Amino acid sequence: MYETENDIPLKRRQELNTLLNQRLADAVDLQMQMKQAHWNVKGPSFIGLHELFDQVDEAVESYVDMIAERIVQLGGIAEGTVRVAALHSRLLEYPLAIAEGPAHVEAVARALSTFGLSKPIHKQRNKFMKKSNAKFAAAVASPVFPKVGHQFRPVPKPAKSPKPAKRDNIFSKSRDTREDRGTREMKTSHNAQTLPHGR
Repeated sequence: MYETENDIPLKRRQELNTLLNQRLADAVDLQMQMKQAHWNVKGPSFIGLHELFDQVDEAVESYVDMIAERIVQLGGIAEGTVRVAALHSRLLEYPLAIAEGPAHVEAVARALSTFGLSKPIHKQRNKFMKKSNAKFAAAVASPVFPKVGHQFRPVPKPAKSPKPAKRDNIFSKSRDTREDRGTREMKTSHNAQTLPHGR
């Protein structure tokens, strides 16, 4: 660990460095899996999926940078090489023999959900937070984990909103009212014409 102006105790920063480097290995692996899908997808949905996987890759890359930079800010060394990621990543191996769109969609969805719902990392974080001081707990709960973890969690289906009550058509009402008024006026005029004139 390097010397730093950060006031979190050295022991706690070392623990946090281990935690973040584990997450970094997962993120680097995830990014390369997205590239694998981007490069190799085929089929009728090629162009849509090709672009989609590239967008996901770019989003993951931003989180890779965020995690690595946080490690360095805390005085650690970001271990972000592909070899280190392959050694420590907890993601399943991406299937290399697939080509069709649906197969890649399934593999990408599995990788994203595994990364977003990574239970060991959250259990480890909770263990650190229970035994840590307030400053360390705040650092572990900093924007890195909520942003990176929750970004790739499955999104629950929104609850169906109740259908709005039917509203009366004020325009049809006003038209009917005008027609009724016009009819009354015509009847009144007709009656006036048929009445005998007084002498």
